[in-house]
This record gives sequence, C-alpha cells and structure tokens, in this order.
Amino acid sequence: MKYFALAPAVAAMLSMPALAEPQTKTVTVDTPRFAGEKVVTRDREAGTLNKDASVTRKSDGAVATSTFERAGTEDGWIMSGEQTDFQGRTRSFDAERRRVEGGFRTTGTATGRNGETYDYRAGRQKRENGFVAGRQVTNSAGETVYGKRTRVRNVDGKIVRRTQSVRDPNFRPPKRFKSVRPKAGQRKRR
Repeated sequence: MKYFALAPAVAAMLSMPALAEPQTKTVTVDTPRFAGEKVVTRDREAGTLNKDASVTRKSDGAVATSTFERAGTEDGWIMSGEQTDFQGRTRSFDAERRRVEGGFRTTGTATGRNGETYDYRAGRQKRENGFVAGRQVTNSAGETVYGKRTRVRNVDGKIVRRTQSVRDPNFRPPKRFKSVRPKAGQRKRR
C-alpha cells in the first residue's frame, strides 16, 4: 500500500524536466468577419514570453498582425512589441522595468501609427505609511502630454489618496491592444 502512495510523487518528479521546457499554446479564431491565430510561447526557465498574432479580415483579405516579446533581466524585465492594423499602419514600443528598493521604475519609448514618438516613465515607491506612484508621457518636443501622480497614505487608520493629473486635450493614448480572443465555442487549440 505504501508503494502506491509514492507512485504519483515519483511520476511528478520525473515529469518536472518536461515542465522546464518552453511551452507553446496556439489559439485559432474563425468568425464570420475574420480568421486568424495567436501563438504564445513561454519559457519559464529562461524567463521569456513571446506572443504572435495574425488576423485576416474575410471581406477584403486585409491582414492585421501583432508581436510581443518579454525577457527577464537580473533586476526586472525588458519588453517590446509591434502592431500593424488592417490599413497597414504600424505602431511599436520598447520598455524596461527595473525593481528598486521598495518599488519599481519603468522607462520606454513608443512610436504611433502616424510616426509620432513618445517617451514613457513610470514608477512606484513604498513610503513609511503608504506609497507614491506616477507615470508621465512626453512627446518628441519634450512636452508632457499625460501625467499622473498618486500618493496614498494611512493617516490614523484611514486611507488618504491624493491624485494629480495633467493631460493635453489633443493627446489620445492608443487603446490597449486587445489580443485575439475567441468567443466561447469558437476556440480551437492544437
């Protein structure tokens, strides 16, 4: 009886090296309007994550693509990505996030679909009784087009939040890229 109880544990230990190998997942989407697939490859041991997606619009054959790459570093990670829409317009970004004592710092650059460039800075830092977080986007002329700073403190058991923000009315941040997500019943995995 004792040997039967050990069998699952031994099987799990023998299968561990297989879990250390890169894992790839492919999701295929086929709707009345478009068809495509998304491939996600994760290597936990190397600390990398790659996502590639391609979607073809059925009405005219136009293709939209996206790529995303993230790699771990000694004190954080670096990432980059690019997205091309159905009209052939491309936007891209590169960023680095570093852990610092009590928080993190992120810096990056982005290029929009019309060729405009932006610098991005963000961070979060723990304080004695709370934290301070902020982010700032500047254009190629060095002007701040978006900024937000939040300070959260615990004052006598009550959480006090103070937020300051600024935004150029002409600046429209790009919507977050929505990855190819099939609706229920349309998912096909390989």
